[in-house]
Amino acid sequence: MFEEECQDWLGSYYRPKMMNWNTSTDCCNWDGVTCDLTTGDVIGIDLSCGRLQGTIHPNTSLFNLPHLQKLSLAYNDFDGSEIPREIGRFSKSLTHLSIAGCWLSGQLPPDITLLHKLVYLDLSSSSGLKLRPDFFINLIHNFTNLEGLALNDVNISLVLPDRLNISSFLKFLYLPNTG
Repeated sequence: MFEEECQDWLGSYYRPKMMNWNTSTDCCNWDGVTCDLTTGDVIGIDLSCGRLQGTIHPNTSLFNLPHLQKLSLAYNDFDGSEIPREIGRFSKSLTHLSIAGCWLSGQLPPDITLLHKLVYLDLSSSSGLKLRPDFFINLIHNFTNLEGLALNDVNISLVLPDRLNISSFLKFLYLPNTG
């Protein structure tokens, strides 16, 4: 899980990390950015609690980071925005994804099932997010490394199969208020 958490929606723990980013300096020194010390590749972005607002555009440079392993956009305001299909571009590297509390909506793109290296997935508090009926079936087949899944406040009542055997790999499952 990501270490930094917000105290509350309007609390003082929110830090707009990107405000201190200076394009004339190496991005590996930017707050919230982690780089591989050997290659210099960006492997982590933590913009949680960053007071970001708006839409996650499919053509954003975020999706051009082929070595990204950890991504947290948690507790920002992407009200009405959908998760772009381009999330599937991280299929060879992404191990941790947290988009909790972002007010995302729309259908979870099928491309998210390409993220078979995921160890941790947090879609919590995304009440406007709709899961595809095959989400849990794909979860079993594609997410064989998944140890943690948090879906609190996401209505899964219509997509949950009668039987689901995911106990062999999950160590953490958080499903309150899921219908």
